Amino acid sequence: MNCSKRKIAALLATVMAVSALAGCGGKNSNAGLTEDGKVLLEITTQQKEVNEKAYTQAMEKYADFEKYYGEAHPDSKGVHIEPNYYVYSPKDYAAVALGGELPTYYSVHLTESKSIMDAGYAKDITKWMEKYNYVQGLDEKMKKAITRDGKIYLMPIDVYSVGIAVNLEMLEKAGYVDEDGTPHQPETFEELAKMAKNIKDKTGNSGFMLPTMSNAGGWRFTPVAWAYGVTFMKQDKDGKWQATFNTPECVAALQWIKDLKWKYDVIPENVLMDEGKVRNAFGAGEAAMTFAEGAQAATFVTAGMNKDNIGFIQLPAGPKRHVTLIGGSYNVFNRDATDEQIDAAFEYMDWSGSGRILNDEIKNRIKTSLQTKEEEGKLIGILTASPYTSDDPRRAYEIQLNTIEMANINMNHVKLYNDQSDIEWQQEEPIEAQALYAVLDNAIQAVLTDENADCKYLIEEACKNFQATLDVVNNS
Repeated sequence: MNCSKRKIAALLATVMAVSALAGCGGKNSNAGLTEDGKVLLEITTQQKEVNEKAYTQAMEKYADFEKYYGEAHPDSKGVHIEPNYYVYSPKDYAAVALGGELPTYYSVHLTESKSIMDAGYAKDITKWMEKYNYVQGLDEKMKKAITRDGKIYLMPIDVYSVGIAVNLEMLEKAGYVDEDGTPHQPETFEELAKMAKNIKDKTGNSGFMLPTMSNAGGWRFTPVAWAYGVTFMKQDKDGKWQATFNTPECVAALQWIKDLKWKYDVIPENVLMDEGKVRNAFGAGEAAMTFAEGAQAATFVTAGMNKDNIGFIQLPAGPKRHVTLIGGSYNVFNRDATDEQIDAAFEYMDWSGSGRILNDEIKNRIKTSLQTKEEEGKLIGILTASPYTSDDPRRAYEIQLNTIEMANINMNHVKLYNDQSDIEWQQEEPIEAQALYAVLDNAIQAVLTDENADCKYLIEEACKNFQATLDVVNNS
């Protein structure tokens, strides 16, 4: 779950106070060269004082690439990698950008895509994305998110998607696992609730658990609400943000949460839990199902769950949509970077193995990484969501290794989750997401602790309180 976001445009007002950065002491990033004529490549690096081992390994890696680059480009003066310690933050982004202090490229959360492109500090990287095969096999949903006016401004790095983790032993006792090991996929949220009820009746275990604290409850609630047809916020013609979720659809989504406790009685007795406690409790066998991402399977194993008892299914469809929440990260390239710097950055990614090329060396690296996971007792077979489809050779190879050659689980346990072809992707809300989650947390806690809680009133109050946050943004 991402850190609190603030609208980039609202921060431009702070720039005047620090605009001197642009005129004194800032780097001449337009030159893109060191004093001796080498291409200057600035990469975000862990500070030595924070993690000396990571810093040392990074510097060794940079030196190796500088040597490689010199051999690959004998007619050039070479490349020099300079560590940069800036980590993206909406609070200081405009000032750092105008001061010429941004690295050649840097990482941001998926939620920042609109703000980053609005701010105008991202480089048009269309020709490099095409040249280095980042467009080949790119998922159309993801391509739309990184494109504006036909130009690509962001490089997707990784994606996660929300599904439902299931305890296969509990589901099997209640008759919800096929002979081949495939867990039952509820088609609707109502069916999911009834399934959780049957599991509790037949096993004595709680059927479902969800977080309610530290903004995690609101975070998990948003894809449920989207499925019911909720739109949490909109921007009007003047660019002002308006909270728009005081609707019957949002009331119905909250009622579903309430029903889990008071109608179906499938929630554990302790309803006040944050995300970390839910992960550990599910791994310890305290419930049959919970919201989760595939990568959390390792957490469940650490908490004591047998890897062969872990299954994953998709979120059900709601009355209006079949949708899941996605997160992840993008690389953003400095608007002032030269073509030579961008080329060097893409070459560095290819060389380091994070690019889209696929050769024998990269194949060995991917395979070695999976072998290490297997030695650590982790699951191999659950596919993380990806910006790329199987039309991309590297993604196709990763799928082959994970699901066929090196899988150490019954693939039927997770096949319903692995297939993302029939479900919509939606990113977190575009502005003040954490404030939204906080007001939704309050509503969720209320309906799970008070049988007489009024869902309509709670949504009205949540919407009003969130609008107060948006008003601060609108007036800043």
